[in-house]
Amino acid sequence: MIFDPLLNSSASRILFIATAWLRGRFAKLAMRGAGVFAGVSMGVWLLGVTTAYPANIGGAWATAADQCGKIYSRRGQQVVFSPKADLYGSGFVIDDKTIRGKMARCIIKSRKDDGQQVDLIAACSTDIAVETMQFSLRILGEDVVERIYPGFPELNTRYSRCVF
Repeated sequence: MIFDPLLNSSASRILFIATAWLRGRFAKLAMRGAGVFAGVSMGVWLLGVTTAYPANIGGAWATAADQCGKIYSRRGQQVVFSPKADLYGSGFVIDDKTIRGKMARCIIKSRKDDGQQVDLIAACSTDIAVETMQFSLRILGEDVVERIYPGFPELNTRYSRCVF
């Protein structure tokens, strides 16, 4: 029991208990309000910080945009490599979940995209083998990407989107 000369009467004890209870109640409400405010503030901040739209990398890409007509041709609605595509440059076609090259076809297994760079892991198959590969594309503009090779910058290759 707390010894306080002012709490010797019953009325004083009741007043003390009621005041303590109200203080505790208001403290809990204040803490809850501060928690809600902090949570809402953090959510708004995260929405502003983490809003990165996925890069649009779909379409046909070539090392030289002016050679697109010689590297690719159309077969119905599909863009395909022309028979002599290797003479004019290199390229690839990215559809929804596939990457097609002249020699290989890949199925995209995962994608990490921060708006400036797209990292893809794909299961690729050729006439000879099946292999899991990693592709990293740096977005340089709406219609320009660079395939990057971490640790080997001299191998980085720029590609332009082909427009048909």
